[in-house]
Amino acid sequence: MGPERAVHWVTATSAPCTSLFKPVLFATGAPPVGPAPSDGYDRKSLWWRHERLHRALLADHAAGIALIADERDALEAGFRARIDRADDLAAAVADCWRRPRRPRRGGPRRWSPPGPAAQPTPAAGRG
Repeated sequence: MGPERAVHWVTATSAPCTSLFKPVLFATGAPPVGPAPSDGYDRKSLWWRHERLHRALLADHAAGIALIADERDALEAGFRARIDRADDLAAAVADCWRRPRRPRRGGPRRWSPPGPAAQPTPAAGRG
């Protein structure tokens, strides 16, 4: 491995234990994750979409992690394998970020929080 193959792994979300680590190259810049998070929910923002899942899992963290751990680990292993065998590292990184962030339509919905699509609000300023 040389500087040209220096790959860093990030989640771009708030909770690493419930997130997918994906590759980033300094040379190509930040991956497309939607708008930067602000103090209000935005479904176009990766951070806020994941924050819904994170907050739902806080109700029973151990059970929630058990539901997603195998799939999370398999997706991350696939990303690592893709990077390890890539001739075009930038294309491989971009491919990892384009891959679905949850199962295909009709598949298990483990990565979606239960209940209605509540729009979370920041915890700051609550009494």
